[in-house]
Amino acid sequence: RLLKKGVAKAMAGLSREDRIQIFTFNNTARRLTRQWLPADADGRGKAQRLVNGIAANGGTDVFAGLSQAYAVMDQDRPTGIILVSDGVANVGPHHYRDLIGLGKKHDVRVFTFAIGNSANERLLDDLATLSGGTSASVSAQDEVGAHLLLARERMTHTALHGVRFEL
Repeated sequence: RLLKKGVAKAMAGLSREDRIQIFTFNNTARRLTRQWLPADADGRGKAQRLVNGIAANGGTDVFAGLSQAYAVMDQDRPTGIILVSDGVANVGPHHYRDLIGLGKKHDVRVFTFAIGNSANERLLDDLATLSGGTSASVSAQDEVGAHLLLARERMTHTALHGVRFEL
């Protein structure tokens, strides 16, 4: 319920130029949207219905979820991944080195949100920091929505990496 209400609040703050894709990752990863949804009223409504249909169950295959998300990124526009999880990676490649290694292969900001007392906050924080994103622990629906909107603001600007200045 916390995530569903927070996502609804955050999607209300999206602009018409924004786009949405939704993936789940319990025992397997699954792409719920076949393509990018526009963040207009129809797209937000469809995305919210998909989110409302999600039920927590099974394990947590963070690796497969991130792999699928990385595969659909557009290189021609600022894009980011918002990862909301209890962070207890326990299905598929789930060791710290597996997930950090996957993150190092992609130049995409990852914003992580840990929900629950058993969350692997170190893993989620390191995934975010590595990519130039942010991480947060959230416990209230307003908090989720506010953090998602802050992540959106950071995704609208391209980041420079490996810049070197000489005088």
